[in-house]
Amino acid sequence: MAVARRARADWQKQERQREILLAAEALFIGAGGQLPSVAAVAARAGLAKGTVYLYFKTKEEVFLALLNWRLGEWLDAVTEVLEASKGPISVDRLVAGTADYLLNHPDTLRLASYGHSVLEQNIEAETVIGYKLAMVERLAELGAKTEGCLPGLVPGQASRLYLQSYAYAVGLWQMADPPEAVKALLQRDDLAMFRVDFETELKAGLTALWNALDN
Repeated sequence: MAVARRARADWQKQERQREILLAAEALFIGAGGQLPSVAAVAARAGLAKGTVYLYFKTKEEVFLALLNWRLGEWLDAVTEVLEASKGPISVDRLVAGTADYLLNHPDTLRLASYGHSVLEQNIEAETVIGYKLAMVERLAELGAKTEGCLPGLVPGQASRLYLQSYAYAVGLWQMADPPEAVKALLQRDDLAMFRVDFETELKAGLTALWNALDN
C-alpha cells in the first residue's frame, strides 16, 4: 500500500518531484505513449495519490513538468557541445549536437507531440506562463552562446532556429512513428514516401534549416 511521506526541506521536495516525474515517465514509456493516471503514477512512485497532488494539481501538469525537464536536458546537451568546441563550430557539428539528444530520447518527442493539444490543457495559466518564460530564458542564453560560435548569425536568430528545430523534430517524429495499423499500410509500394527514416530526415532537415542562414 502506498504511504504518504511528507517532504519538508527544499532538497527533499525537489527529490520528491523527481521521483514523481521518473515514475510518470516510466509508465508513459511502458504504455507506448499513453498518459497514465495520477493514481498510477503515485503507485509507481510508492506514494499516496494525495501526495502527488501536493506537487502537481493535475495529470497534465505532471507531464508538462516532465516534458520541460527533458527539454532542459536537451538544451544542456547542446550547450555542452558548444562549450566543447572552444571557439567557432561548424553547422554539421551543431546539427549533430542538436539531434543526438533527441535521437537518444525518442520518448521526449512522443511526449512533446501531446504539447498544445493535451499537456497545456487543464493547467493554471500561471503555471504555463512560468514554464514558457523559463524556456524563453534558456533559449536566449543558448542562442547567445551559439551566436558567439557560429558566424553569420544576428542577435536573437539562434534562439529562433532552436525553436524551429524543435518544432521540426516533433512534427517529423509524428510522421515517423504512426500507429501500428498505419505502419502496416505504409508497406505498400505506392506509399513508400511516407516511410520516414527519422534520423536521416532529422539531420537533413536541421542541416538545411541552419545552412539557410548563409543565404
